[in-house]
Amino acid sequence: MRSQPPPMQFLPAFEAAARLSSFKLAAEELNVTPSAISQQIKGLEQLLGHPLFVRHPRAVELTRVGLRYFELASEIIRRYRDGHRAISNDLRTPTLRVSAMTLVAYDLLIPALPRFNIAHPNIDLRIETSELPVELGTERDDIAVRVGPGNWPGLTAHKLCDLSVTVVDNGADPDLAPLRPADTNQLARLTLIHSRTHVDDWAQAAQAMGIDLSANPQVFFNDSFSAVAAAEAGSGVALGLLPIIQKRIDGGSLRSLLARPIPIGMGIWLVYPPALEEHPGLPAARQWLEDTLGGLSTAPA
Repeated sequence: MRSQPPPMQFLPAFEAAARLSSFKLAAEELNVTPSAISQQIKGLEQLLGHPLFVRHPRAVELTRVGLRYFELASEIIRRYRDGHRAISNDLRTPTLRVSAMTLVAYDLLIPALPRFNIAHPNIDLRIETSELPVELGTERDDIAVRVGPGNWPGLTAHKLCDLSVTVVDNGADPDLAPLRPADTNQLARLTLIHSRTHVDDWAQAAQAMGIDLSANPQVFFNDSFSAVAAAEAGSGVALGLLPIIQKRIDGGSLRSLLARPIPIGMGIWLVYPPALEEHPGLPAARQWLEDTLGGLSTAPA
């Protein structure tokens, strides 16, 4: 047998004849003549240097080599058909996965998802949560919504909105709000709630406010969603990103303690590989994210 494989054009005729044990039935399935099937298989046998069938008067039977080759041809054709079906389905209903930090997903994206589905019923938009840095190019995430300065090498980054920071609690202590620059030292007696995804967050905020919070009691959580939930439960004060948590402030579950938010030089970004520009669902998803996040207010209540 030649080491170089024969052209794949021979495989459909061979696979059909082997599966149906008949050149005639294979011809009917492929809408060609039996002689065309016979010629295709003869050509394949000549290239391989081995017979693939034992010809009987009313049927054909695979040889040992033919049986092995049938397994190979069947797998190739099956994968081709499955792949074509998946691509065809994606073209009709393209799937686009959006990875976002939990707080952004639950507070902002999921409530806005019905609006997207109504406007774009032929796009399968899926929201997944992650607190990890951007890791695109895998099968899990097509695009990501991330907090940062916007410099992700090799990726397209489109700013959705600017961010600032405020200090939030659940409003149980009426003497704390709003804190002006002269009285932010009241924070020195409070428990600081950290998100482990931003372990130096309070150090940066304290420096910006010009106060020392190094002696404060501290508690740590795995992500910003848990940290905000702890503040709502009265476990202490947390740093809240505006406008991400504005909805909770407006709803009364959180209270902003700073008269003015702290600028942090970061924003919420839509991030994706440049090759994804050709994805049929990207323009609609990008516009939806711009409408959902781009118009948010950055001023605390």
